[in-house]
Amino acid sequence: MIGPLSFFMMTFMKYYLLILHKDDIREGIERIEWDWKNIEHHEDKNIMLEHATYGRKIVAVCTFFVYSAFAFYYIAVPVSVGKVVAEGGNFSFTPLPFPASRLIADVYHSPSNEIIHSIQVLTGMVMHAVTSAACSIASVFAVHACGQMQVLINWLGYLVDGRSDMSNTVEGRMATIISQHDRILK
Repeated sequence: MIGPLSFFMMTFMKYYLLILHKDDIREGIERIEWDWKNIEHHEDKNIMLEHATYGRKIVAVCTFFVYSAFAFYYIAVPVSVGKVVAEGGNFSFTPLPFPASRLIADVYHSPSNEIIHSIQVLTGMVMHAVTSAACSIASVFAVHACGQMQVLINWLGYLVDGRSDMSNTVEGRMATIISQHDRILK
C-alpha cells in the first residue's frame, strides 16, 4: 500500500504546486501564444509545427500511460479478483483499491462497499487527471522551448546574409537574435 499512498501524496503536492504556480503557467501559455502570433517566416513556422506535433505526441503518450495505470489499478485488478467471500460465507464484497477504516463505515457490507469503492474510483480519476495535466504542461513547455531554440539556431544561419523578414543590418539581426535568446531563457 506504500505505492498507492505515495502516489496519492505526490498527486496532492502536484495539485497544490499547480495552483500555487498558476500565474507562471498562465504566463508560459501567453508566451507560447505570442510566439505563434509573431512568427512570420515559413521556415520558422515549419520548425514550430514540427515541435508542436512532437509535443502533442508526448502529451498523448503520457496521458495514455497515466490512464492505463488508472484502468489497471481501479478496474482490471478488482474485476480480475472478483468478489471476496467473507469468513463465514454469509456475504461477499469487492476489495477496495485503498484501505478504508471500519470506524467510518463497514466497507464489507453493501451498499457502503459500493459507495466507498465508487468514491475511490472517482478520486482516482481526479488524481490521474492531475498527474496527466502536470506531465502535459511540463512537456508542452519543454518542447516549445526546444522549438524556440531551434528557430534561434535557424536565425543564426542567416546572421551574415540576412533574410527577407530580418533587419537589413548585421547589428539589427544580432540584436533580434539576442533579444529572442533572452526571451527564451525567461
